[in-house]
Amino acid sequence: MMLKTKYRAVAVIGAAAFVLLLAGSLAARVGGTPNAEPAGIARSVPLPAPGGMPPAPAAQVAKPAEIVLADLPTPFCWGCSWNWNAPLEFTVDLDLLAPLGDGPGNAAEWFRHFVRGGARFDSIMPRDKGRRELKVEGKTWMYFDGDHPLLLEAEGWVDQATCRFYPEIWPVEGPDTKITNLLFVMDLARSWVLRGKAADDREQALADYRRAIRLGRLMRQDNVTLIQDMVAIAAIRFGAEAIYEDAREQGDAATMLVASRVLADMDAIRHQTARRNTLLLRAFGVIDRPDQVPVRLERESFNQLIKLVRAMPERRFLMEAVLGLHIVSRFAVPEQAEAAETVLAELEEQGDPMVADLIDDLRRNPPTIESMATLE
Repeated sequence: MMLKTKYRAVAVIGAAAFVLLLAGSLAARVGGTPNAEPAGIARSVPLPAPGGMPPAPAAQVAKPAEIVLADLPTPFCWGCSWNWNAPLEFTVDLDLLAPLGDGPGNAAEWFRHFVRGGARFDSIMPRDKGRRELKVEGKTWMYFDGDHPLLLEAEGWVDQATCRFYPEIWPVEGPDTKITNLLFVMDLARSWVLRGKAADDREQALADYRRAIRLGRLMRQDNVTLIQDMVAIAAIRFGAEAIYEDAREQGDAATMLVASRVLADMDAIRHQTARRNTLLLRAFGVIDRPDQVPVRLERESFNQLIKLVRAMPERRFLMEAVLGLHIVSRFAVPEQAEAAETVLAELEEQGDPMVADLIDDLRRNPPTIESMATLE
């Protein structure tokens, strides 16, 4: 989960914003950079993994769908107030840039091994292990050489059609829910784009850009944690921006248009996520005043919070909201506690088993003011 506490939430959303800031204009700035020169070429066959781990199941990836300008939707009015609670999804078909593969495996089975405590965590940590550094506007980027075995091994896994961590790999455990190694995810996406930018063969370069987008698309499938989604759209931006640069060089206006629409949607998703998260944080006001329990939250802020939760269709936001509402139901003044409990009951009735299970778990194992205030 993202909102372990008000303070942790602020830190995580800040980290996500930092990730997205770094994603901006990468493709334009690294072209021709000597440090980005790859040592090998992309491969299209699964590679054996160390330690007897089987390779990714065989998969094929279709070429991007043909762009028909007449079929492109009118740009979505993300800034219009009546759309503020709309689903935060890309409004153009990402198959136009990078279709998913058809592999039958679950890519999460591979990524699970690189989390802290995972079987292969020590193979990638510390982060300078097996990686190089590249300076981009004063920031340090970490990336794998183009022929690094781990980068080549990852290719087969991002050709799978599915990547599901919850509940296939890990259970949802409220504030203690595990997340994949998102720094590793970003390193992979950057590495493919850097390798593509340095490639002599255009088709090989495009294949690498599409891998970055596919990786982001796979990471969005769970729709359980905000931070994973933020990193996922950053990976999509890496690839989409590189494809935009390539299309501009080729005079391919149709691809430029689609890529620019994807980039605009990504910015809107990022900003709307931050706006919603700011509202969700208001539920944690009780943590600031433990000596005043029961606490009365500011009325307008509380009403906006309730309105937002009732309007949100996406699980990742609801999972964040459930913890905050549960805190309100336990530590706020009676009328606000009752309102929060009413919304929690409504969420249970909506039928999403993950949301309902989280609500049930929090009721059986309720947090205390002390435990919420000391969580790191």
